[in-house]
Amino acid sequence: MKKLASIITMFLLFVLTTVLAQQPPVTRSFRLDEHSVVKDSTGKIYSFTAWSKLMATRQYTIQPENFEAAVPIFIIMKRSQAEQHQVAMIKQMSAKGAGAIQSQARTKEPAKFIPPGENSIVKDSSNIIYPYAAWQNMMSTGNYTMRVAFAGPDSGIYTIIKRSPQEKDAMAARMAKPEPSDRFKIGDDFGSFKAKDINGEKLDLKAMTGKVLVVNFWFIGCPPCRAEIPDLNEIADHYKDNKDVVFIAVCLDEAFDIKEYTKLHPFNYHIVDGGRFIAEKYGVRLYPTNVVVDKDRKVVFSSVSNQFTNPYWIKKTVDAALAAPITTTAAK
Repeated sequence: MKKLASIITMFLLFVLTTVLAQQPPVTRSFRLDEHSVVKDSTGKIYSFTAWSKLMATRQYTIQPENFEAAVPIFIIMKRSQAEQHQVAMIKQMSAKGAGAIQSQARTKEPAKFIPPGENSIVKDSSNIIYPYAAWQNMMSTGNYTMRVAFAGPDSGIYTIIKRSPQEKDAMAARMAKPEPSDRFKIGDDFGSFKAKDINGEKLDLKAMTGKVLVVNFWFIGCPPCRAEIPDLNEIADHYKDNKDVVFIAVCLDEAFDIKEYTKLHPFNYHIVDGGRFIAEKYGVRLYPTNVVVDKDRKVVFSSVSNQFTNPYWIKKTVDAALAAPITTTAAK
């Protein structure tokens, strides 16, 4: 009996060893994105922009340095001349529609790009997944861009990324300047008014001759007015140490409602409450309306609605107005 048991045990071990030997090796997938550590064979670490540009040339390839590491480090290597030639041939043949290419191995047909839609998975760099309505709203602001996830162009997985201020400015510079408001034509005398902001600070525009004014007309119940506040705050913060630039927001609502709203949504302008009489004085009917007034109290920029290019042109106009001298006539 002992001999039979020993034979059975050896047989079972043989079967188990055979089955395990036939199992495919366990593979791991790695995420390669703007947060990945990528270096070359000398240990030099490349920024996301740098290694992306290298990869775009098709002369380089990337692979994990250590497959066992919990957080892999990637090595970027230049392809050999033979490999580069093969890649170039594949690209050339694909462009001609020749289909698959025969070489030592058959290459796969390039995956078809699938535009993002309701069924797409859209996430940020921290893997938070956004519902369709949320990422659509984010993309509509122009403040975000979307990239295909590393899984491939046909995966239906995308990463949403916030544009940097420099990226937004570069994009806006290539677009048309907003049309001016018919209530604030370029070169018009802006005039003046006196008011107090919700903190009790007195504002006298006539006494502000020689300063550059950035004026916003808005009200709480206006969705595009609310949407542009973060961008306007960035502009105000940019000039916060410059006493020659004054930011004024004329709001139609009362002080109590404004203070309640700005507890959760700060607005870094001097906010004038109950501003309907000021808006009516200027004939403002469309909101939001933004105006830049130079040192001579002349309108040098105006726009209606929350336009993607507004922040760029407001800053550009403010900088130009600051650099320009005040005229003798206006100084009087």
